Amino acid sequence: MFKKLLILFTIVIAAAAAASWLASQPGVVQIEWLGWRMELPTSLAVALIVIFALILVFFDRLLRAIHSIPRWLGGRLRQRRDDAGHRALTLGLMAVSAGEPAEARKHASRAERLLKEPKLTGLLVAQAAHLAGDHQAARRYFTSILDDRETAFLGHIGLMRLALDDHDPIKARQSAKAALALKPNSVLAADHLFKLETGRNDWNAALPALDVMARQQKKTKSKTAPDQSALIARQRCALHFLKAGELLDE
Repeated sequence: MFKKLLILFTIVIAAAAAASWLASQPGVVQIEWLGWRMELPTSLAVALIVIFALILVFFDRLLRAIHSIPRWLGGRLRQRRDDAGHRALTLGLMAVSAGEPAEARKHASRAERLLKEPKLTGLLVAQAAHLAGDHQAARRYFTSILDDRETAFLGHIGLMRLALDDHDPIKARQSAKAALALKPNSVLAADHLFKLETGRNDWNAALPALDVMARQQKKTKSKTAPDQSALIARQRCALHFLKAGELLDE
């Protein structure tokens, strides 16, 4: 604030000094036009030119401001719409976390209407539908994002969870394999695939998933890492034992 006042004071002082200097300068400006003749002191002519230039600048700024009003209003409305949409998205995700399907679907519908971001709103709609037991709507969304490489992994994970809820281990295993192929270091996909493969006694297919879990476990620094590493090692030994038993039976 003080800096702005200092700049304004300096400008006023400079303008006053310039006006005083012009007033002290001798000279006359003559204008002849269509038989008319006008004589003005030089200082007055300069002052009139400056005033005319300032008036032009003022009207130019005024016209620019008038033309920008619709764009400004549109921007404000879009900003308010986006804020309301993101608030609805946040409340919807909170409702999903709290296990409230009705609230989740209400906020998901509002966010979908306000925001033009189908990836975000679609995910909330799918989660709300899944929470409400509408697996068809959730499946449509997860299937629709499989073509995008950035979201395909999440799509396969979502389809895997739906298949597990529907007690369909075949589709769940297919989705888990597809997810693990996209992200070979995913512990989530590997863990589900391991359980699904051991559930059907396919020890050979379960070993690669267990190897992924073991590799990722070595990278963690948590306090429970030694216990989990030992558990994974025992699981690997058990799988090799079962696999060997099958070979002997053959």
